Formats: sequence, structure tokens, C-alpha cells
Amino acid sequence: MRTVLGQLCLLLVLGLARPATAEPLPTDKLAAYLDQRLGAELQKQHVAGATVAVVQGGRIVALRGYGLAGVAPDRPVDPERTLFGLASTSKVFTWLTLLRAVEAGRVDLQRPVNDYLPPELRIPDQGQTEPIRGVDLLRHTTGFEDRDVLLLSTQAFGGHQPSVPEYLAAGRPDRVRPAGRDPSYSNYAPNLAAYMALQGSGAPDFPTLVERDLLAPLGMGSTTFREPAMPGSHLGAPMRDDLQERRTQNLQWDGTGFRAHAYEHMMDGPASGASATAADMARLMLALLHGGELDGQRIYGPKTAQALRTPLLDGAQSNRWAHGLMMYALPGGHTGYGHDGGITTAASTMVVVPDLDLGVFAAVNGREGGPLVWTLTTDLVREFYAPDAPGPTQPRPGNKALLDVADRYTGTYLTVRRPHHGLGELVMSTPMTVSVDPAGYLLVRSGGRDRRWVPAGPPGAFVDAEGEEVLAFRLGPDGRAVSFRDPLATRTLERVSPLYAMPVLIGLAAASVLCALGVLGAGAVRWWRRSRAAVSASSPVAGFDRLQGLAAVLLLAALASAVASDATADQASGAPFPPLPLRLFALLNCGVVLALLLGAGQLPRMWPAAGRWSRMLRLLAWVPPALLMLRFAVMGGLSFWHW
Repeated sequence: MRTVLGQLCLLLVLGLARPATAEPLPTDKLAAYLDQRLGAELQKQHVAGATVAVVQGGRIVALRGYGLAGVAPDRPVDPERTLFGLASTSKVFTWLTLLRAVEAGRVDLQRPVNDYLPPELRIPDQGQTEPIRGVDLLRHTTGFEDRDVLLLSTQAFGGHQPSVPEYLAAGRPDRVRPAGRDPSYSNYAPNLAAYMALQGSGAPDFPTLVERDLLAPLGMGSTTFREPAMPGSHLGAPMRDDLQERRTQNLQWDGTGFRAHAYEHMMDGPASGASATAADMARLMLALLHGGELDGQRIYGPKTAQALRTPLLDGAQSNRWAHGLMMYALPGGHTGYGHDGGITTAASTMVVVPDLDLGVFAAVNGREGGPLVWTLTTDLVREFYAPDAPGPTQPRPGNKALLDVADRYTGTYLTVRRPHHGLGELVMSTPMTVSVDPAGYLLVRSGGRDRRWVPAGPPGAFVDAEGEEVLAFRLGPDGRAVSFRDPLATRTLERVSPLYAMPVLIGLAAASVLCALGVLGAGAVRWWRRSRAAVSASSPVAGFDRLQGLAAVLLLAALASAVASDATADQASGAPFPPLPLRLFALLNCGVVLALLLGAGQLPRMWPAAGRWSRMLRLLAWVPPALLMLRFAVMGGLSFWHW
């Protein structure tokens, strides 16, 4: 009976894996579309090079390269030979190794992760009652804070590339939320998954495991998790010389041309360390579309094939994490499965659309080109299969009934995907604002631009005005929004006080600068008058003024240090991290706080000694810097000693 049922299940899964026949893409029109969509846009946006592969009907229907892979001498992109960094698209391989371990019976996703870790790597409870389970890794519900920026720095590991155990030991983030509840994208989770997959596999390291179980069976000889050798690296053999010669350089536009910069080593290999050609990624997509099988070789069985189409999260958001794969709501009601990736030097996407028997991979050697590739599958499906679907040129209309319930949703929201202490909390805590416009659109503002949403279905559910992605709000007992998940369920954003809003921060900073300049200007005038009159400045008012002047100087120096600091650029270049200007910013903030507190201690003596308007002006000049420092303190802006 078990055999019969097993065969029936296998036939069912394989039937789901073999998609229904779709109208094939016209190859000539597809080539022209890609040339315009990628080739022409690269030059406009100063992105050095790109590569793309499209598969359908069990074969490659487009394989193209654009621009430069290297300079001095110029080396054009070859989609069959040029390796691009995959960034987070690398996670697809990592999740497959974990699911293979599940199929082999070595891992149970419902068991705590700590059951598979040695004592020195186990994750402490830190006040949380629920353990982190294997399934939480695949749906990003571990409850970890996000410390990725620091962990991508070579300085975090003594200047060498760590092994998976080294990374897990040195880079463990704090648990700040209950496991299994709110999604918050984690690069630490795939490293845990890689360690679990390695146990009992017989492979000495993660790159070898991927090569043996995935790359070799699929004939992906130009894909690797190995990187050029670094001093003290514990990853075994480095990237082969022939692959290094074919990998894209880190090319950046300097205003007149592209210049090659230092290679960006990835510290979290299983999360973002793979490099591959478009031709190799086409083979992976063919296998994903056909139950894990290609050319008679099978890399996973029916259980994994089914898992890769099974969402792990409930709710209305577009992405519900199909066992590690992102789920994409595409035009025409189609659903894609895959992953996007982006680091400072590369961006990529890989999406398979089973009901169209379609797979799309694209990569660029510069993050500036990220939007070009991340939206490629959506735009391609709209162009060839759903031309009448909502889009930028034909958006959904707003719903003015939303104006009546606008206060349910409007406000300031802060992502839980951030460090929860130290300087990292200040740098990574960029709030989003939600508002409703007169046309009945919900506006979510992020990165200086608004994205429009319209109500769809039950209260709290919204659909993209120009696409199919869904935004899901969680409402409290009073009907007001408490939080929402972004469409890809990579982060949960919680409603916070308006004091966190960026306009408030900018306003406080501007007011503080004006107050500081006013204090220094008034102090200079008083000094000039006293020097001409040869009067001593030893009164209680003068003592308060000196402390306020010191706070003003330190405040201006702190804000200048903040402007000079570029955390991302320093991290990518391998410079000490956090960067010195950022540490100086926090240290100067501490000086401002100390001067303000000492000045506050002088208030009882200064108040009766100063005139009415004089003391009121001094107090008013004290308030904005004090509020600004309070805002910085709450978000870790005084923590100069750690990230």
C-alpha cells in the first residue's frame, strides 16, 4: 500500500512540476525586448555589464550578455563564460542542500536548530520561550536582529574569510523577537542551514557539498561558492584560476569611464557567496521547473519539489516563503518562485514561473542596475502574457472611501530588520511613512519615493496600484494598524511615534544647527564686548554660556562627522568598520550630552542672574539640541564603543 501511495504522490508532484502548455515566447521579439530593456538601459544608468538567460519548454530561448565584464583590457560579457556574483540569489543553493538533508532524514524542520549545533554554537534563549526551528530558517521568522552590515566586513573576522562555523560563532545576532511570528530577512539563517546540511553529509565544507550534490549533477561547471584566496582563509581550496579570470570585475563609473575596484569578498558565503554564468543558471532553472531533474540527473525528490511550491507563511502578503524561495505575484495572476540578490557590487534575480514553464535569470556587476534586473520577470510577463494588466501606464484607480478610515493606517513605521543596539541601530533605522492622498491611494514612502496601493479584500489588505503585489497590515483591537509586512515578507514594520519620522529628525537637526550657530554668534559678541571693557566673565550666566558654547561646538562637529561617514562604502572597501567618522560622531554626541547636562545643572544659578528675555533665549537654544540628543540616544547614536 505504501508503495502504491508513494507512486501516486510522485506522479502528483511530477504532474505539478510539469507545467501546463503556455504560448511560447517569440524568440525574435524576446531578443529585441531584452536588448532594449537591458542593453540600452545599461548605458543610461552607467552600469558596466549584464547577463540574462530565459528558459521555456525545456530549453534555453535567450542567452545574452551586455557591456563590460572587465577593463584594462576591455572584456565583454559572455553569457556562457562570464561569472557574475549572485549575492542573495545564492541562497537558492543553500536551501536546496537543507531540503536534501530533510529528504535524507538527517534534518527534521520541526526540531529546534540547537539540536544540530555543538554547544559552542548553540543559540541562547535571551528571554524567548519558543526555540528557533528549522522551518523558521526557511521562512525568515527566527526573531534575530539584523547585523548584516558589520558581518559583511572583513574586519569582523580579522581580515580573512571565515568558515561556516567561524561565521556562526563570531556573528551571532541577538534574539529580539519570538521565533515563528514576524518575518525579518536574515543572512545568518542560511549559515545555520548550511551547517545543518553539512552534518552527516561527508563533505568537508559547504562549497564542496554544493559542488558534489548540486553543481556536478546539473553540469554547472562555471558556478562556485569559492572565492579568490584571502590570507588566513579557512574555506579550503580557493576559486579556480580559470573561473577567477572569467569573473566580472568590480566596475564603478567615475564620471568618464568604468574603473576596476577591489574584489568584494563575501563573509557569509552560504547567504551570498556564489558566482555563476547565465548559462549555468539556465540549467538550474530547467531543473527547478521539472521536479529537480535535468538530463537524467535528479538533484532532489518529490517531497522537495512539492515544498518548493508550498508557502510557509499565512496571510495576504505576496511572498509567503515557499521553503526558502520568494513567491512573486506576477501580472495576469501568475506566480513566480525564486530569489533576488543585491550587494554593493552586484545584483541578480532568478525566477521560475511554473504555469508558463518559464524561467528568467539576470545579473549586473553593479548594484545601481538592481532595479533593471529585479523587475525584469514582472515586466517580461506583462509584456508577453498580460499586456492589459495594471502597470505604470495603466494603474488601478484609487478608492476615496479610504479617506474615511485613513487614520487606521497613516503614521510612521520602523522595520524590525535592524540592529537593536549600538551605532548600527541608528544607521539602519530608516523609518517609512504611510499616508493617504486625496485620490484614495495609500502611499508608502521609502527611499524618497511614494508607492501607491489600493484597498483589496478584507480591512488591512492592499494591492499595488501598478502591479499584483499585496501589502498586509495587522490591525489591533481598536481597528488601527499595528504593523505591516512588506510585499516580499522580508521585513515587518511596526508603528512608532512620529518622533521617529525623518522630517522630524531633519527638523530637529536643522533647529539644533541654528541654535548652535546662534549660541556661538552671541558668545562671540559677548566676548568682544568684555574684551573691550576688560570685564571678567565669572558670573553664573557666563558659566552657563561656556557650557552651552562647548555643546554647540561639539554638536556641529558631530553633525559634520555624520555627513562625512559613508558606512556602506567603507564596508565594501574593506576599511575599518564601523568607519572612524561614525565612531567620532557618537563620541562627540556623548560630549554634547555631557555639556548639556552640566549646563542644566547651572540653570538654578543662571536663572535669577540673567534678565527675563536673556534667560528665555538661552533656554530655547538649549531645548532643540537636547531633544536631538535624546533622539540619537534612543536609537544607539551614543554607542561609540560598539556597532
